[in-house]
Amino acid sequence: MSVLSHNDVTHLFGAILENTNDLVIILQADDADPAESTIAYVNPAFTRLTGYSLAEAVGRSPRFLLGPNSNTDARSTIREAVRRHEAVRAEILSYTKSGQPCWLDANIVPLRDGSGRVSHFVAIERDITAAKTLEEKLTRMATRDELTGLYNRRHFKDVVEREIDRAERYGHSLALLSLDIDHFKRVNDDHGHESGDRALVEFSHACAAALRATDTLARVGGEEFAALLPETPIDGAVWLAERLRATIAEMTIEHRQRRFAVTVSIGVTAYAGSGDNLSGMLRRADQALYRAKAEGRNRLNVEAILQPVHESV
Repeated sequence: MSVLSHNDVTHLFGAILENTNDLVIILQADDADPAESTIAYVNPAFTRLTGYSLAEAVGRSPRFLLGPNSNTDARSTIREAVRRHEAVRAEILSYTKSGQPCWLDANIVPLRDGSGRVSHFVAIERDITAAKTLEEKLTRMATRDELTGLYNRRHFKDVVEREIDRAERYGHSLALLSLDIDHFKRVNDDHGHESGDRALVEFSHACAAALRATDTLARVGGEEFAALLPETPIDGAVWLAERLRATIAEMTIEHRQRRFAVTVSIGVTAYAGSGDNLSGMLRRADQALYRAKAEGRNRLNVEAILQPVHESV
């Protein structure tokens, strides 16, 4: 078997670059700041995926492919590795010329010239958008309620346990709301299950809009919801719950030319200190909710006395 000549290798390498489905980007190294290196070549696979031609890409920083939602951790990892002249691999969200998002699995390595100086970087990138989309779908199915898009009961419990640990570690306050749409069976009976589903969705949207970005809202049952309020004392939770109750009471739901309203009953409790746990908080919030229901609905009830919880000796 004969050994390929240098010219043969060069020809074959060029053919590989032109025909591979992986994106290949060659960057001219910037001696002053390698993170500012610019594109010297892109292969046809790059053009097919991104929509940018070789002429449109050459001379530009590859950052022009990024957008406001591109993952900053991957960007930082790549930038720091390139500055150290080290190989790096990262998954990064990029955007095509038409604005479509695409996930790329990027492998970037430095290339040295005869004197040992890093003269170029080569990035070999694979489109993993389909795999990422499937991963996100599976994650959503595992953590989200299909109808409302809110977190489901299992994920909500995970969040509560994490926040309890954080509250105990740092001494933060923590409050929990248990919510139940009043007479929801009547909505289904009077207006039909499609209207009931519409009510659940609009109720979810109204609750999410009334809560803060730091709060966690979940659908934990049919018409049952729960909200976790980090770093919130009981009086702040009561104020927020009352605002939420009033918002729901003023809301009108429309579906198939029908208009109807719903109200909500809310139970409020708070983290009782070291030794308190998930089951204790959920139980107290539910007990307060049941009292709100018994008192006439469309109201909130607060766990009146938070008994201190002591760890067993």
